[in-house]
Amino acid sequence: MRKFKGKILVVMSIILISTMSFAIYQSASVPIYLEIPEYLKITHLSKGRLDLYATSEDVRLENEISDSLTFNVESNINYNMGISFEALTPGDGGLPPGQGGVPPGQVKNAYNIKVNYGNDEIINLAENDDSESNISPGVKQYTLTFFLKINKHLNPSVGNKIGDITITVLST
Repeated sequence: MRKFKGKILVVMSIILISTMSFAIYQSASVPIYLEIPEYLKITHLSKGRLDLYATSEDVRLENEISDSLTFNVESNINYNMGISFEALTPGDGGLPPGQGGVPPGQVKNAYNIKVNYGNDEIINLAENDDSESNISPGVKQYTLTFFLKINKHLNPSVGNKIGDITITVLST
């Protein structure tokens, strides 16, 4: 009888242990809902302005002068990036009235702005005056380069501002 009770006790122990082990290893999924607002910002602008320097040789040869800056766009959504340039007119605070400088009408047909991401050209403003590009989320570093074709009528005076560039990022 003792052997029988011992066998029953062993069998019951095995049943109890296996039941407990099933209870320990059971799992349930609990969903977690996150609400993340749209997020876009331009950061790490390498400098606050572009400086274009032309020599008398550049004017004589009608060379193109340029300057570049880099910036990051941080985003958790798809976005459009747009670039615009507005040339200043004499008396706007950049060009002294009656002192020549860069005539805005001349600038309009002589500049180009390109934005690159790595080796890919994202925006080429010369091809389209209202240029923008649809870009996926993430942190991306861009290079913006402003090109200006110099000639005898278009020769920037030292220290004069010729216009304003606006970089815009908007959700799609």
